[in-house]
Amino acid sequence: MRASSPICATTSPTRVAHETAPTPPQESIQPSPPADIQTEALSQRAPRPGSQRSGCVQAGGSPTAQDATPSTASSSVPEIRLWIGSQDPDRAATLPVAARLQEQPEPSSRSDVASLSQLQRPASTQASGASRSQPPPALQRRAFVNQLRLYLNEYPATADADDAPGTQEQLEEEYVEWAADRLQQRHEAYGPNGGYRFNENMSAAGTAAALPAAYETLKGFLSSALRTPPGSATATKYDQQDGSLTTKVGPTAVGGATSGITSYFTEQILLSAIERRARLANMPAFKPIAPSILSPEPGPVQMEITAEGNKHFWRPLRDEEVSHLEHESDRQTFGKLQSIARDRQRQLLERQKLMDGKAEATFLKPVLSGTLNGVRRSLSSNATLLSPPLVLGTSMIGSGTSGALGKAILETGKALPRIGQAQVDNLVGGTQTVNLFRLARHDESAPALRWSDARRLHHTLVEIAQEAGALATLPFTSPLMAVRSVRDLLLRHIGGNILTSWVATGGGMVLASLVRGSYGTPATNESLSSPGSVVQQFGQSFSNDAVWNATNSALSDTKHDLAVNLDRHRDNKQARLRSRALTTTAGLQPEIDLIRNAAEQTQNARLQQVAAALEQLLQHGTDVLERSRFETALATIGQVLDAPDGIEQQTLNRLRTLQYQVTDVRGLVMQRRALLDWRNGRPQAST
Repeated sequence: MRASSPICATTSPTRVAHETAPTPPQESIQPSPPADIQTEALSQRAPRPGSQRSGCVQAGGSPTAQDATPSTASSSVPEIRLWIGSQDPDRAATLPVAARLQEQPEPSSRSDVASLSQLQRPASTQASGASRSQPPPALQRRAFVNQLRLYLNEYPATADADDAPGTQEQLEEEYVEWAADRLQQRHEAYGPNGGYRFNENMSAAGTAAALPAAYETLKGFLSSALRTPPGSATATKYDQQDGSLTTKVGPTAVGGATSGITSYFTEQILLSAIERRARLANMPAFKPIAPSILSPEPGPVQMEITAEGNKHFWRPLRDEEVSHLEHESDRQTFGKLQSIARDRQRQLLERQKLMDGKAEATFLKPVLSGTLNGVRRSLSSNATLLSPPLVLGTSMIGSGTSGALGKAILETGKALPRIGQAQVDNLVGGTQTVNLFRLARHDESAPALRWSDARRLHHTLVEIAQEAGALATLPFTSPLMAVRSVRDLLLRHIGGNILTSWVATGGGMVLASLVRGSYGTPATNESLSSPGSVVQQFGQSFSNDAVWNATNSALSDTKHDLAVNLDRHRDNKQARLRSRALTTTAGLQPEIDLIRNAAEQTQNARLQQVAAALEQLLQHGTDVLERSRFETALATIGQVLDAPDGIEQQTLNRLRTLQYQVTDVRGLVMQRRALLDWRNGRPQAST
């Protein structure tokens, strides 16, 4: 086995030399000269049964005598130490990394180094859910490397084979580097607040996902309640005999057009405005983890724990190399391992898509919609089913509830143990449970939106209304924007919903034929809530949602996203405002020079104050101008203009010109800042 440096209380010469060196005042922790990070804070590990260990734990895992002190330079595994200059007692009182490494209890029996959560945040930060200080990626990766090495050192190595391409020690070193990269990818994929730990089962989101699930449920209700029900009420208005189950071309076309208009409003304006403000408020949302990270491609070296409890590393052969072997190998080839990994990736991706409402889950909402609308029809009287307002209200309840229930089922599944989790390779010969989705938010360093933030709901509703107004007026800002918006409205929404209405009408009649017989047409005196009508309603509602999903996907190339174009429009506007402010500011300097010269000639203290205030204003540029600087400059000019004692008329005219120009620049800068503040989610700003 490779030589390794013991981690114990013995002070190395390297450390002594550095403790006597001066310590930079701006740093509280400074790594000692070896290339890798060093620390004395690793806890003692309980020895494996049957193994004898001294009181000095080794990073490399090889037991040594307590009086032996191998040199750091001869070790392939770097000694890990953190040292703090003794010259500064204040710095010795703050140990943001070393203290956590020493004081945190072991989370499991197989963890000799601090977990990444301990390296990342103090306890108070972990409790708040905010990631205020993150260790650099290099430190995170070194933590994973040492966790892997310390874990693997618990297992004895198998003997080196005579015909092996490398020793077990060399193969282990190569495998550890590869596995550390994969663990780093997982840590980054789950985010600083994702809760991923090496060789530890993850906890499901559980109740932490209650607010995101409720938010998605609300969106599902609005999306379903505001598309089909207005069309059903319109069709009922134009056919007072059959109501929303009309089979006539005219009423179904008008109803489909109405559904298209409300669908466009709901998707492009209402839900977009809600989504944009919720995102800026740091509303968490489930995001899938890439299957290629959960089930990575095989590395150049593979590892296994044998039945005897030994670790064994081997290098898989390529398929073309197998034919040149003198004896048959029972090891899987690299191509076979790659195929297994990709099959596992495909399985994980299918599960994620299923919980995102795709694949078989595509029919969840249509089934719920058909069932609830069928129940609605069976419980309604003829008068209710022929009244457009009552049809609108009851169908909004039925369709909206189906959309909300479908979203609630899917979002809850993502947060539940086992359903929203999967078993993946822990990269040290076993498996661990991980979440298929993570709760991501717009700003990972800030606390997520909570139920207690409902006290700001009225402010949020005002912001949503303002954002919806901006989205609604965007198509009128240019002819090109209008053409693209009309194309999306006519083709995808109105055309798609008219086609959906016709297909759904036929689907309802076909399904009703199972009850009515013949072609599914109702008898002359059949009640609007008869079994045949209920089955027809189920088929029509089911077909409407199923066909709309297909049509909407097929016509997705005609989609014109107003939200994206609104961001581009605002970016262009704030760039124009900045350009105008810079141009106006550039013209102020000559006038300021003239004011300064007049002040020097007349020795007028007030003019000198004006020149100083204006120069201070321009020193910072238009990107960091503060309102107070504008107010100070304008107030100083105003005082001189209000009492122009002994000041020449020409100088006063220049001051008036400067006053107008500074006021203009202030307006431009404040407009630009308002745009930036609004986009960054600051509620006190406005567009």
